[in-house]
Amino acid sequence: MTVSTPITALFFDIDGTLTSFKTSQVPASTRAAISACREQGIKASLATGRSPHEYEAVKKVLGMEFDGTVCMTGQVAYDERGYQRREPLDQGDVRLLLDYLKTHPETGVHFSELEYGYLNFLSPEAKKLYDSLKDTAPSAVIDDPYERTKTHELYQFSIYLTAERVVEVTGIFHHTRALRWHKDFADFIPADGGKDKGIAALLDSWGLKRENCMVFGDGENDIDMIDYAGIGVAMGNASDLVKSHADYVTSSVDEDGIYRALQHFGVLG
Repeated sequence: MTVSTPITALFFDIDGTLTSFKTSQVPASTRAAISACREQGIKASLATGRSPHEYEAVKKVLGMEFDGTVCMTGQVAYDERGYQRREPLDQGDVRLLLDYLKTHPETGVHFSELEYGYLNFLSPEAKKLYDSLKDTAPSAVIDDPYERTKTHELYQFSIYLTAERVVEVTGIFHHTRALRWHKDFADFIPADGGKDKGIAALLDSWGLKRENCMVFGDGENDIDMIDYAGIGVAMGNASDLVKSHADYVTSSVDEDGIYRALQHFGVLG
C-alpha cells in the first residue's frame, strides 16, 4: 500500500517501540529503516515519556541521530535550534502531590525537571523498573522534592501505584491527568498536554503538516499522538486500547514492526 499523501515526518516512542522490553535493544531492521527514511529527506524524531535527562541514558543504545525530540509526554520539544515547547505542571497541583506524600510516605515518585530527574526514595517498584530497563535506564538519584520544588519547575511526575490507586490519586488534582505505559506506574502531565502537543510544536517550527506525519507507539501515553497524526501505527505488542486508536497495527518491536509498517505504506523506497 502506498499513501496518497507523502510522509515528511516520523515520530517514534522509545520503550516498547524502538527498543524491545525483552532485549532493551533496537532491532537492526529498525535502524536500517530509519536511516533510509532520513536519506530521503524525511525527518525522524523521538516522542517519549522520558525526560531529557533520561534520554541521555538511552542515547547510546539507540545509536542513531534524530531530527527532534519530544520529551516528558509532550511537555518539552526541541531540535538543533533549541526548545520549541516547554509547559511545566501547575504549581498548585505540585503542592497537592506533596501534601499527598506527607500522608502516604510509602508512595514512590519520580520527579522530572527540565534537566534533572530524581526519586523521593528507591521504592521496590522503582528498583524493579530500573533493573528491567537495564542499560537504557539512568542511575537512580534520590533527592528532596519538598526543597527542590520551591525553586525548580516540574514538567512531569511518575507515581508507582496500581491502576486502581492511580485513579484515586488523580482525583486530588485540578489541572493534571495520568497516562500509563507500564503496569507499575503512571506518568502525570498537564491535563491539556500530551505527545501530540510536542509533535505539533516541532511540525509548526519545520513548516510541516500533521497530515504528512506518521507516528509509532505501544503505550497509553501514545494514544494522543496516534489520534493526531496523519497515520498512527500501533506496535503488535501494544494493548488492545492503543490498537483500537491506530490506523494500522504492525507486528511487535521484536518482529521488525517499524520496518514492516514503513514498507506497508510505501515510505521505504
